Amino acid sequence: MAHAKPLALDCNCVLRWLLRDNTAQADIVDHHLRTSKARLHIADMAFAEVVWVLGSYYKFDDQLIEGFMRKLVEHEKINCNRVLFGKVLGHMTTSPKVSFVDTCLAFYAGLSDATLLTFDRTLAKKFPRLVSLAG
Repeated sequence: MAHAKPLALDCNCVLRWLLRDNTAQADIVDHHLRTSKARLHIADMAFAEVVWVLGSYYKFDDQLIEGFMRKLVEHEKINCNRVLFGKVLGHMTTSPKVSFVDTCLAFYAGLSDATLLTFDRTLAKKFPRLVSLAG
């Protein structure tokens, strides 16, 4: 039965669907992706939490995580911040290493026509057009 209201997925729903480590739960998400009249939403915070869990708990490398996250961004029935994450995902495997959240902050500032002020020298070095060192 399709829901009258749009649905949003939490981190655990996204993880089960991506990893297929609990097929019963993954199948439930599949069902909603197939039957929902509207796209299923993934909030920016849930997206970032999925990246963190895949790296910290599952110990996946950035290239594998990027592939999982592209699957979400490119899925026609998933609504997420495609503009932001489309820019961020291309930088997950580039040097120097900067956290996913810091990269999101830099590009979010850029999309808002702002400069991100930071004390993080590595972040400022990686994204000099988006980030400015404080002080």
